[in-house]
Amino acid sequence: MFYEVRILNADMKIKKVISQDELVQRFWRRFYRDEKNHGLLSSGRNKLPDKVRKQLMRQFPELYDLSYLNN
Repeated sequence: MFYEVRILNADMKIKKVISQDELVQRFWRRFYRDEKNHGLLSSGRNKLPDKVRKQLMRQFPELYDLSYLNN
């Protein structure tokens, strides 16, 4: 849930008000942009250099356990 945001200037006067609807739109727009750029749900693992991916697999093996996909 998002709440209206009020941005104040140095004199504590309202400079700008961002509505709930605008915040929701901003959130989802950024979410889908980041998802598209990073491919977190699809092919994100293929975009990492092999050296980095192997290091991450050693440090966090539970993140790369895809056995649940076979069920």
